[in-house]
Amino acid sequence: MGIVQWEDDLELRIPDLDRQHQILIELTNAFYHAYQEHRENEELRRRFLQLQEALVFHMDAEEALMQTSGFVGLAAHRREHIMLKIQLEKLYDKLSGRDHSAAADLLQILQDWLTRHIREMDRKYVVYMMGKNLAVHLPQMVQVDESSP
Repeated sequence: MGIVQWEDDLELRIPDLDRQHQILIELTNAFYHAYQEHRENEELRRRFLQLQEALVFHMDAEEALMQTSGFVGLAAHRREHIMLKIQLEKLYDKLSGRDHSAAADLLQILQDWLTRHIREMDRKYVVYMMGKNLAVHLPQMVQVDESSP
C-alpha cells in the first residue's frame, strides 16, 4: 500500500485528467516505497526527478487548458502550482545535499496536496469546463518506472 490512495471522490470523470492524477499518485507511491526501503540517495533523487517532471508537466497542461477555456480561477490555480514548484525545488536541493529529511518532507506535502488539490482546485475548473460543454484533452504523461537501477 502507498502513502496516497486513489479514491472514488478523486475521479473527475474526465479520462485524460483522471489518468494523469492516477499517474501522479503512482509516482508518489513509487517514491514512498523507495524511501521506505532505504534506497540509495541516487535512487531517491531519480524518483524525485521523475515525480517532479510529471507534476510540472501536469500543472503546465492544466494551466494551458484553463487559459484556452477562459477559466476565471486560473490565477489562483496557477499560484498554488507555483508554490508547489518552489517547494519541490527547495526539497530537491536538500535531497541533493544528502539531507534525507527532504524525502519525508516531500511525502508529507504530497500526501495532503495531491488529494486536496484534486478535490478542491481541479474540481472547480472541471465543473466550469463541463458547464460550458468544453472537451478536455490533455497530452499523455510518462508512465511509472518501477524498475530499480
